[in-house]
Amino acid sequence: MLSIIKKYLIIFLWLPVIQGYAQLTSKVNYTIDDGLPSNMVYCVQQDSTGFMWFGTDAGLSRFDGYEFINFSLADGLPDTEILNFFKDSKSRIWFYTLNGKIGFLHKNKIFSSTNTEWLKDLDFNGRITSIVEFNDKIYFAAHDSKIKILEGGDVQTVDLIKSFPYSICACNDQILLFGQSSIKSLVTSKVFDFRKKGLRINYFTYPTCFENIVYSIDRGHLNNAILTFDTKKWELRRNPLPIRNRILSIGSYKKSPVVFSRNGSFGAHLQSDSLHFREHTNFKSPASMYFDNQNNTWITSLEKGVYFAPENNIKEISDYTFVTALNRINNHLYVAHEKNRITQINKEGQESTIQQFAKKNWLFFISKDSINRLWVGRDDGIYVDGENISYNAISIYHTDARSILGSRNSYLEFSDDLKNTVKKEIFSYILDIDKYRDTLLLATHNGLLYFENDSIIPFLKSDLSFVRVNQMEVDKKNRLWLATGGKGLIRIGGESPLSLSTDHGLISNSINKILIVDSTLWLVSPKGIMKVNFQESNPEILILDKLNGLTHEKINAIEWFNGQIYIGTNAGLLAFPDSINLKERNDFHFFISGIYDDERSLTNKFDYGSGSLQVEFKALNYKNQSSLSYQYQLLTNKDSISNNHWINSDINKVNFSTLRPNEYTFYVRAKTKNSRWSPPIKYEFEVIPLFWQKLSFQTALLLTLLTIIFLAIRRYYKSKTSRKDLEKAKISAEIKALKAQINPHFVFNALNSIQSFVLEGDFENTDDYLIKYGKLMRKVLDHSESLTVPLSDELEMLQLYIDLEKLRFEVGFDFEINVSDELDQKSMKIPSMIIQPFIENAIWHGLSPKEGQGKIHLMITVIDEIININISDNGIGFENNGVSATNHDSKGSNLVSERLQLVGKINGFTPRIRISSKLNVGTTVEIAFPKHLN
Repeated sequence: MLSIIKKYLIIFLWLPVIQGYAQLTSKVNYTIDDGLPSNMVYCVQQDSTGFMWFGTDAGLSRFDGYEFINFSLADGLPDTEILNFFKDSKSRIWFYTLNGKIGFLHKNKIFSSTNTEWLKDLDFNGRITSIVEFNDKIYFAAHDSKIKILEGGDVQTVDLIKSFPYSICACNDQILLFGQSSIKSLVTSKVFDFRKKGLRINYFTYPTCFENIVYSIDRGHLNNAILTFDTKKWELRRNPLPIRNRILSIGSYKKSPVVFSRNGSFGAHLQSDSLHFREHTNFKSPASMYFDNQNNTWITSLEKGVYFAPENNIKEISDYTFVTALNRINNHLYVAHEKNRITQINKEGQESTIQQFAKKNWLFFISKDSINRLWVGRDDGIYVDGENISYNAISIYHTDARSILGSRNSYLEFSDDLKNTVKKEIFSYILDIDKYRDTLLLATHNGLLYFENDSIIPFLKSDLSFVRVNQMEVDKKNRLWLATGGKGLIRIGGESPLSLSTDHGLISNSINKILIVDSTLWLVSPKGIMKVNFQESNPEILILDKLNGLTHEKINAIEWFNGQIYIGTNAGLLAFPDSINLKERNDFHFFISGIYDDERSLTNKFDYGSGSLQVEFKALNYKNQSSLSYQYQLLTNKDSISNNHWINSDINKVNFSTLRPNEYTFYVRAKTKNSRWSPPIKYEFEVIPLFWQKLSFQTALLLTLLTIIFLAIRRYYKSKTSRKDLEKAKISAEIKALKAQINPHFVFNALNSIQSFVLEGDFENTDDYLIKYGKLMRKVLDHSESLTVPLSDELEMLQLYIDLEKLRFEVGFDFEINVSDELDQKSMKIPSMIIQPFIENAIWHGLSPKEGQGKIHLMITVIDEIININISDNGIGFENNGVSATNHDSKGSNLVSERLQLVGKINGFTPRIRISSKLNVGTTVEIAFPKHLN
């Protein structure tokens, strides 16, 4: 009994399905062999990330296009029998189980009464019948005669008549409660007592609303009657079913109901108060259908797992098998099929058999001559209006008075009286015949041939000798297009010859058929169909194959008719609009699943020497999963992403062996054969150095060595140097002391800024400030023992400082640097930290009190081997005597002045510092010293 319940107990789904799904052209079947925990799959739903989730009788399963990840009791499920899903407005996917337990999925985590305390209030003792959301409340109904209402985090329980199952449904701006004898609105309290109408209903199953009509199944009757309740007229009807098979559930089909039975699904259409049905699929025991965010369709089954069908506009034309030839003649489409029949289709879609042969043979072509006679080429000969003229041919071309045919080894010409006038032996198959610029061309196995002085010779011998030409087409611009068997697509004529191959995006260099519709070329190859559009000089090549709906890749014929492209295959006739959109979006969900070392530990920090690192990434693209290709870049924080440095990969993982200690950023992007590259995503990780590679160890070691060297040099110079050298050492020590005063001065100000961000609760700016502050401190430490530094280093430290000040500066200001082209910034050295104090004064004494946008301009030039540094701002300024800033004293600027004086003593020059300022105009600082310093 339990197995019967498991097999046919399917809960209603509020899910759309794709229109016209009766004509499946391509599908994939996933079963336990592919990783599903069971072939009994009740329901399907897609989460906000793009993962597909399946509810089975053996737990939950998540699918990303690559693999199924299965979840059971150990992962937090309250039961393994997952009957149905419901997705609420917060993107939570609710599920309920056979034993009446409730849970939900959110951000790839499972929440249930086993791990979430408040969900225990939602568990039922009986099987759950329905879940709906209405006015920010979620309603749960079950067989234990209770309704539970979730609002926020509070749960309200409503007890109803005991021992009776209830169902609920949201329809026409109200919540309807379906009970044993009545239907009640929980919003207006309006009641419909159907017992008074003489209707006996056991219980409503899967109530579903479509355009103010609630559809449901009365499971208490063997015939599974469909119940329809009109919420506007407040009327209930029982509708007899013409479907013999037992109804399993009701779902939705393009905003209309679809009924699932044991042997398929049927669309229900209410017309004149009576239900009509149309078959959608004939799968065995379908349970639900779902339309994902890429317009693909998923069908779950109680016996066969999950079926997947990619979104497409391709349809199969019924009643056609083994289509071998197509031709559009006089506003009709002629179809040769079943090896012995020719059917004519007019523009209204009406079909008529115009010729049928007693013996089944392969039909090569259908054509009409200038006097409207029908020519048919078959294995057993050529038929003209049904009469066999005892010749064989595989290609044909008509002129005003002749019919020209090509066979496997000869060229034939017939006059209108069907008398053979010309016959020439050719030791090659004539696959196609056409006229190009008044020259009759023959496409053969051995190249393109033509007549000259009654002889057949190669056409463009140097390019097309011994190249199989399968078909020719001449376009409206009188250009000849050739479909070759190995050289791809070739164009003759026009502005210049053209050749397209797999190097340009074709899926094959063997092209069997070619069709030109306006400016679009349709190419048929053994691997599928290519749609080629020429946009200026660059062709756009789009692929149509099994991955996106093409049922069969063995294509015998292609033709355009009445706005449709028709495809003849061994299995039948396919058609799709000539405007079919094969371009695919590139905004699919794309994520990096992790970076692993040899120990398979998932983290973003790795010790140097821990082995190679493996990066795994996935693009959620179910339609064309196998055609995905990837590109990646691995950069350090100093590098910038570049379009010229992408590395191609056909698999979704990359290995890196023994990366040097550094901070890295991994970028990756993906595309399908019919899409552009997706925007890149990134993953940041760090390779941590070993202890002897760390800066602290190296700094300590360096300081130790420097100390030893310094002591040795000091001892040496104590005995060898003169008083002048001792004086210079004294001056140097004073310079270092002054610099040591400048550094704490800046550190103090920086720490004050960090403190202000913390007190204000601005943790984002605090984090950004600390990162940049750390980089600046590292620069200061690197040059702590240097009297001078390269100009480029000084400017880099200055830019870091400006970035820090901008973070804490409320109004904002502009900072501009101009350096003379005569200066080599890397080789030229200047005293360190001589610009920053004046920039700091400009910001906090000049720009901070100013209203409006502030600006600081730094200009560094060289004149007659003298370095001139000019710092100007448009701050509030101050009055002075034009020589010094006595009225605007600053500890930092005074220290800089003293340092420059001492540097001047060592180098034998007198430095110049000039500060000029005007109230409400701004301040200018000028510093000058020699270009070459010791």
